[in-house]
Amino acid sequence: FANKATHRSFSFVEVGVMVFAVLAILLSLPFYFSPAFKYSLVVAVAQLITIFSAAARIKRLNVCALALNSLLLFYVVDPFTGNAWFTLASGRLIVGAPDPETSGLLMVLHKMYYEPDFCSQWYLGYFVLDSALLDYDTVDNPMVTRFGFCNAGYVAFLLVFAVLLMAVVMLQWLSVLMILLLRFARPTIELELRQQSEDEVDDEVYSEPDEIMAGSHLDH
Repeated sequence: FANKATHRSFSFVEVGVMVFAVLAILLSLPFYFSPAFKYSLVVAVAQLITIFSAAARIKRLNVCALALNSLLLFYVVDPFTGNAWFTLASGRLIVGAPDPETSGLLMVLHKMYYEPDFCSQWYLGYFVLDSALLDYDTVDNPMVTRFGFCNAGYVAFLLVFAVLLMAVVMLQWLSVLMILLLRFARPTIELELRQQSEDEVDDEVYSEPDEIMAGSHLDH
């Protein structure tokens, strides 16, 4: 849509930004149906604004996109785990304090894997196997207590998507930074070249009458 909404052709970096944005949104979709749904929403908002900034080619909007992608990168990774002031934990404890086990996307998935109750409680008690209906002696594994979206295999599936999403977010941040450094440094060079060419044209225009006058004097 952004490509059709403008008459200019996009550069390789801008196309890369749009591709990374679409990939990030697609990779974040599975988290929307899990306790990590907040990361999916933040990724979608940040990447839609990034696509618009790449299409609009406005410097202030590009700066805003870089700030949003920087915030998104910190939110997904959360390097301030355990800090009560700077943490970006997506969950809260009963007392209202930030939950250190939800600081970053990987930490949320870690809690879903090792604390099945955390996952099942988010689904209002669903995805819990009924022990009265299981045959632990011959068929069922007593260590498996959850199914569906709380199953260990599905959490591992989300973990793969999380690693890919974090890689795409990092590449997106680098791409937006590259646009800000290169794309908006180019007009200054173009203006200098244009001014130089205009000066050369003016010199030629002013020099032609002098040559004509000199030729007329020679004729006389």
